[in-house]
Amino acid sequence: MFSLRSNASKLALLFLIEHLKERGLDWIDIQMVTPHLEALGAKAVSREDFLEKLTAIQKRKLILFEPNPQFKKILD
Repeated sequence: MFSLRSNASKLALLFLIEHLKERGLDWIDIQMVTPHLEALGAKAVSREDFLEKLTAIQKRKLILFEPNPQFKKILD
């Protein structure tokens, strides 16, 4: 990720985590556990556990981001 300030991507990730938590999401698929992400609480899960979590979260039908009105015009 490109940024004009050092560590800006880390701050952006923290804001994203808070945003998603406030909307009921309690995990993020990060693809690969790195030391930095481990320091933030990341941990590896089995494929079976991942698929169970994915199925459960899809059933909850959370709204994580408000739809952009400009895109609504395109989709209608």
